[in-house]
Amino acid sequence: MAQKIMAIANRVANESNYFDEEMRPVYLTGSFDVENNVFHFDMEERFGPEAGYHQLADLHRAVEIAIEPLTNQVDKLYTIYWTYGGKDIEFWMPRPPQKQGATNANPASAFPTGRGVAPVVVAAGHGYYYHLKEKNWKPHREPSNGILEDEVTPILADELVKALRSNNVLVEELRPIQTGYLHEPSGRPWWHIGPRYRFEKTLPDHPEIWHSLPTSTDAARDRREDIKSRPLYANHVGSPAIIHVHTNAHDKDPTINGARVYVAERRPEDAKLAKLALCSMSEAIHSVDRFKAFKVAAEPHSAKDDAENNLASMPSIIVETAFHTNVGDAELLKDPEFRKISMMGVAKGYRLYTEGKSCQKFAIEKIAAVDAFVGQQVNQSVKVSGHPVFPVDMIYKPSRCRREPCEAERKLVFNQAGIDAFRVPYFCAADDVAKGPIDFSVWAKDAWGVKTDEVIFHLSCKARSR
Repeated sequence: MAQKIMAIANRVANESNYFDEEMRPVYLTGSFDVENNVFHFDMEERFGPEAGYHQLADLHRAVEIAIEPLTNQVDKLYTIYWTYGGKDIEFWMPRPPQKQGATNANPASAFPTGRGVAPVVVAAGHGYYYHLKEKNWKPHREPSNGILEDEVTPILADELVKALRSNNVLVEELRPIQTGYLHEPSGRPWWHIGPRYRFEKTLPDHPEIWHSLPTSTDAARDRREDIKSRPLYANHVGSPAIIHVHTNAHDKDPTINGARVYVAERRPEDAKLAKLALCSMSEAIHSVDRFKAFKVAAEPHSAKDDAENNLASMPSIIVETAFHTNVGDAELLKDPEFRKISMMGVAKGYRLYTEGKSCQKFAIEKIAAVDAFVGQQVNQSVKVSGHPVFPVDMIYKPSRCRREPCEAERKLVFNQAGIDAFRVPYFCAADDVAKGPIDFSVWAKDAWGVKTDEVIFHLSCKARSR
């Protein structure tokens, strides 16, 4: 299998040039590390300075996706590990110490504006940057299927910010779409522009954030500084977490689709947050019938060499909402309902993380059949699992009722005590005996529109024995 993996990896790595300058041929070696349950790739040392930046990360992801049909066959494969001349990213881009288990309620340091609590940083992926050689402003990505990642991610991020704020989380969006100001050097609105330039304007005394490569002569230096500036800024303000919102791509295989969340290795808090985000995204997205076929990864993907995660001293995740290179996913990225509900899922994942809760499906638990006598009032309790967003609509509908057609009855509850107190009522009358059992459909819908599956229980009204 290792031989097959290497054949695919070297082919994919050389099919395209992933860098501004031609760097092919690329020669990869690799093997399974059975003891640690990883597959270890090694690249030539000349690629070491590229570690952490998106061009090399694009090459990695293209290889990793191409070999998934093989690696998915390996039981409990932990991750894909990359080195360059035997040295990993921590040699080329040292990782700062990570704060363990930070929460928005207990920030590591105060937000500079004096509000007293550090914000969760939401960073919309990429943005236009100035190319030093071409002397023009360019997006990080190319458009695909009518989607340009640099312009759609702030729209997604805006939905995430609104959902987080509705949970009383203090948030700072690095490319807020609400601002109508024009960025004069580019002639574009500020929300199109990479945050590096905002930091240059607002934090002139902290060039270590926005000008972290002062000696670089790379024509795309600003693009690299922009990627690093996001986690460096989050470190600067003492953020409890940073969430990067992206769209994904796979130019070689447009059938690849779905949502993924990427984390750096050996960062358990990041992995915990990522898993909760994925679980909650799946719950939210799949609660809408027309999105049920959309694929959401069950587990986080490892991305050791992304500076966005690697440089953050707090939990950091990259949410790849959908593949803009896939026609179906691209249409979803244009859909306001999909954008809203997918980001609600991410926000719920963050809430569960800060509350120390596990991801549990929002569901009505099975209700046993009920027998009652004529003249008896039935008040059937309903148990609900999961962590819905209150208020919650508790809804039930009988298959037969006194006045046809039957309408669904509902009650709005505002907390767990309200769910515990909720009952499905029915009074057994004499004519119910001959008509046979009644089927009650019961379901619930939370404040963000997430619905449980319907559960049906049977009620049989029986005559009293004489």
